[in-house]
Amino acid sequence: MSLRKYVIRPFETIQEKTLLVIGILFILISSPFAFLTNSRFDGVIDMHTGSNVLWYQPLIDNIVNTICLTVLLYLLSLLLPTKARIIDILNVALISRIPLYFTLFTNIGGINQETGEYLLANISDPTALANLPILNLIILGLGAILSLIALVLMGVLIYQGYKTATNSKKLSHNILLVPAVLIAEVISKYLTYQY
Repeated sequence: MSLRKYVIRPFETIQEKTLLVIGILFILISSPFAFLTNSRFDGVIDMHTGSNVLWYQPLIDNIVNTICLTVLLYLLSLLLPTKARIIDILNVALISRIPLYFTLFTNIGGINQETGEYLLANISDPTALANLPILNLIILGLGAILSLIALVLMGVLIYQGYKTATNSKKLSHNILLVPAVLIAEVISKYLTYQY
């Protein structure tokens, strides 16, 4: 089997218990790394850099995001004439968020945070971007590209995982994923700002 199939269709190629372990391991590894890079996962599909991130916040972010996505996708499966097990939906939530964790690499040393703060402070100055060091501009561009790739891959994984978990063949069932994920995003964003 090709690596591509493991990345794009893990739900068809990897056993459910293995997926669960992989998903939990990624949460446990990415959370301290997020703390070290002053990053928070303040929403199901979000990662932002900040300052004064407390050591426990990224872990709670990841748990809240996973629970919100799991609950919304599971509720959707109950509303449709599909059969889904909670472990399969939980695996979709865990595995689909993995690409987002790789965006943390763009803030090693706080470079993206520094760039963002500089641009925000100089928002009215059209020449501010030209005054940034070339490394900051390269990292900013790579961060934007990596974030876009992560979101697309996350969408593909949610779609593939949900389709596999529910054995749904109807396009209309899968289109409902978009509002379900957006509602999970809104709820998780609200919850992550409570602590």
